Amino acid sequence: MNYLKIIILISVLISIQFLHASGIKAELIKVSGDVKVRFGLNEEWQKAESGQILDEFDSILTGQDGRATLYVKNGVGFTIKNRTFLDIADLRTIRKDELFLVMMSKKVEKLEPVNNKTIKIGNVSVIHGSEKQPAQGTDDAGVEDWYILEINGAKALYDYGYYTNAAVKLCKIRDKYSDDQDCGEADYWLGKSLEAVNYTGHAIDAYQKALDEFKRSKCRGRTNVEWVNDSKQRLTELKNKGKNK
Repeated sequence: MNYLKIIILISVLISIQFLHASGIKAELIKVSGDVKVRFGLNEEWQKAESGQILDEFDSILTGQDGRATLYVKNGVGFTIKNRTFLDIADLRTIRKDELFLVMMSKKVEKLEPVNNKTIKIGNVSVIHGSEKQPAQGTDDAGVEDWYILEINGAKALYDYGYYTNAAVKLCKIRDKYSDDQDCGEADYWLGKSLEAVNYTGHAIDAYQKALDEFKRSKCRGRTNVEWVNDSKQRLTELKNKGKNK
């Protein structure tokens, strides 16, 4: 089976898996500060209100002083802190085998191009346009701000134990934003998410990529990068654990 067939097969499998993972709903049970919601394919943001029901095609955004608590259909409460963007679809159940397909698709994309053409597996879960526009009335106005909003969404998923969801979202973030904006942080959180579901080999790769990205000259001046030392520690521990088996 050549590379093109492999890519097509994985793309179809991912599409089927995620299209069947529908039906997620969440109720906004508490809203404070600047919080906005976006319904379905409508690109307009609206002020969020307690009691609103959001489904898989909707999104939520918190501003500098915003905070919101969702009650998810499965009975789990989920608090979104300030400066966070989240699609409600990010809260759907993602099994480890579905995550495995996503990770394999990323490996396939790194293979030699077919007939000198690079082929990428599309993002099957995107509803809104990939070019995000800032919500009117918030302090978030640029691509870098959207990166922060989305990485905070991934961190929220991780904090609440949605490890597979966080990993999938972080893969999208890596594809979407430049290395200069990220400097390896998305790979660090991807490593932590993958480690949490015992995908040790993939976690090692993610931690190593995080460190490699941070070593670049454009990133060395960054501050508040505690994750760099943690990446080194986790990488060493995981590699030593593998040697001791």
